[in-house]
Amino acid sequence: MQELSRRNFFKTATAGTIAGAALLQKKAASKPLDKVKLGKTGIEVSYLAMGTGTNGGKYHSNQIRMGLKPFISMARHAYESGITFFETAEMYGTQRYLGPALQEIPRKDIVLMTKIWVSGSNWAKTLTVEQYLRQARREMKTDYVDIVLLHCMTSEDWPQEFETFCYGLSKAKQAGDIRAHGVSCHSLAALKTAASSDWVDILLSRVNHAGRHMDDKPEVVMPVLEHAHNRGAGVIGMKIFGQGDFETREERQKSLDYVCNSPNVDAMTIGFESEEQIDDAIGMIGTVRG
Repeated sequence: MQELSRRNFFKTATAGTIAGAALLQKKAASKPLDKVKLGKTGIEVSYLAMGTGTNGGKYHSNQIRMGLKPFISMARHAYESGITFFETAEMYGTQRYLGPALQEIPRKDIVLMTKIWVSGSNWAKTLTVEQYLRQARREMKTDYVDIVLLHCMTSEDWPQEFETFCYGLSKAKQAGDIRAHGVSCHSLAALKTAASSDWVDILLSRVNHAGRHMDDKPEVVMPVLEHAHNRGAGVIGMKIFGQGDFETREERQKSLDYVCNSPNVDAMTIGFESEEQIDDAIGMIGTVRG
């Protein structure tokens, strides 16, 4: 997940009614957010996703800490601005926020991507794929989840280590409970394995112009993403703003220029904490894709 800045841009949203479909008439998406295809999956998403796991872990994130009503306001502002792609994870706790936030939006108009934590820890629940998906559907108030990833792969041998989870997600895809599966990676070894694995429909990778909080330098990572992209995987970039390290607008624009101009990255996700951050990111992407 991405932070726009370490500085606190958070603005408390005015509390308002949760209901009211009339307020949710989506504006025509501007060119920066035109829909793109994720590899060979057949899934189309807005180029930019709203991420919900800034400083996420142990079922909390900055988005959880902002409170439900401000989160709902921000999510609906994202949708009205043309963002139809929403990214979450079981460990962020924000699945339960996305449910009410997107309740008045037609399900067919949005794409939901979540991630399941399978690496184990002293705080994480141990659940089967079926239990994870049941919880995700209940919390997000949906009959299906579009994309489900294994969260934070670091081992070169993750397909063998987590074979049971891969099999479970394959069964879920076959049953129509999910549309695609894949991984998010946090090491170069895991990324290389994912790039070559036919099982990986979607690859979530850290990428920015400066190599900040990436698996390696951009010149090392980009050929790996190219391999995944050429294989037909949908490639989504994260840590676009270097996990909050790029504090100036100039630095953020350089990163967006780099990622938006890459033929190897289909879409990106950025963790937002205010409506102003959403507008700012869309404006900067517009200078490249507008």
